Amino acid sequence: MDSITIELIYQEILDGKRKRFPSNTWNEDINFELSRRVTKYLINHVLQWDQDAIRHGWNQKLIQKMKLSTVLSKYNSSPYAMLNDSYPNYVKEWELGMAPINFWTKLKALEALKWTIEEKEQLTHQQLLYIYGEKWLKFHKLNTPCGMYWSGSPYAYLNELYPNQFKEWQLSNVPKGFWTKQKALEILQWTIEKKEKLTEEQLLNVFDKSWLTKHRLSSPCKIFWKNSPYAMLNALYPSRFKEWQLKKVPMNFWTIKKSLEALKWTIEVKGKLSDVDIKNLYSLEWLNQQNLRTPIIKFWKDSPYAYLNDLYPDKFKEWELISTPNRFWTKQKALKALRWTIEVKEQLTHEELKRTYSRKWIKQHKMIVPLNRFWKNSPYRMLNDLYPGRFKEWELSVTPYNYWTKQRALEALKWTIEVKEQLAYEELLKIYTCKWLIQNGLKTPLEKFWNSSSYAMLNDLYPNQFSKDMLNGYRYLKKGCTKN
Repeated sequence: MDSITIELIYQEILDGKRKRFPSNTWNEDINFELSRRVTKYLINHVLQWDQDAIRHGWNQKLIQKMKLSTVLSKYNSSPYAMLNDSYPNYVKEWELGMAPINFWTKLKALEALKWTIEEKEQLTHQQLLYIYGEKWLKFHKLNTPCGMYWSGSPYAYLNELYPNQFKEWQLSNVPKGFWTKQKALEILQWTIEKKEKLTEEQLLNVFDKSWLTKHRLSSPCKIFWKNSPYAMLNALYPSRFKEWQLKKVPMNFWTIKKSLEALKWTIEVKGKLSDVDIKNLYSLEWLNQQNLRTPIIKFWKDSPYAYLNDLYPDKFKEWELISTPNRFWTKQKALKALRWTIEVKEQLTHEELKRTYSRKWIKQHKMIVPLNRFWKNSPYRMLNDLYPGRFKEWELSVTPYNYWTKQRALEALKWTIEVKEQLAYEELLKIYTCKWLIQNGLKTPLEKFWNSSSYAMLNDLYPNQFSKDMLNGYRYLKKGCTKN
């Protein structure tokens, strides 16, 4: 028989035009070429099956129905051997509807599970944990060996393949009655401390229902703690955390009273913040970090100061905090803040004010923004707006760069002697020294224009009116001004 016509002959048999293959067809098929061809013809052209259809439908009953019993007998009546000869390694024997009696051994079962996970399905660990269970094993024809060697436990089967790689609770489906309260807490502790190695801050930021679901702990949370993540966490670490420290709290958790209690605890117990610390740290960003943003939005119109002031009424001024709201500052508000800082908070005398008042001092007291906005970064202009004409710019401990000229220095000296101190010549001669000039804010021009000679400066103001010997300081020292 011409082997080229084997497919046509087979089709005629299927169509009822022939009863059987020609005599000796299969006896002469020593190399199984004809067997393979009719098998492929059946699957590709008659049945038009894909791989999944083969897995579910290829069996002895089908082969007999499709008039290929003789071909099957050539393979010792093994549907898998017949299929594998035509499609080597296309499917595994256990994937067919029925595996032969005594097919499964423990080793073969583990090889089958490994192949299915790693080659056929190519599952990641996360995907495996999500889908692995009784249904999945049954779908992949692996439920029989699971029952034979692992008492029907999907986890025992998996754990023998990958010893200690997975915990039973990590599977999406655990056996009925698996969970106890103690086991749930042990697993929660292991997940936090061993698996995820979370710091307290990380734990508070991630711990919620979705995190418990991700780590397969939502079921015990529902069973034992009424679906409250905080109740479960508090059972593990009693009183270690407050519920409001969690990034996500239950709906309608916050009240004004609870919000103030949370802020007080965060400042005084958790942070142990001093008043200075509060001024330097307290802000919208800080509240976010402490998971206190929701109450400020809900009850205080997103105002950090209003929230703080409700807790400590009038203890802090809004401008003392590290940041103020946009458009907070007006000129009037800035002058009010400056007056309060000088007269109430610091209680500075005029002399103390002159010694300490500067841009650095203003920045320290959180008023640098209005200084830049309304007074072009000039501390003197700001002070002079508050106390018009009370101070001269050179009286301050710090004057602007390049402020001093020789003429301005002499005007300052004249004003100090004649207006501010109103000194007679005799009084002037007794007290006029380098030290007196420094006390009156004239150190810089003294050094810059008169080489630290107090007499030279005075002589430029009152030419030839005084001799050095007339000055009290020069009675003891004829050169320089180390002691005068």
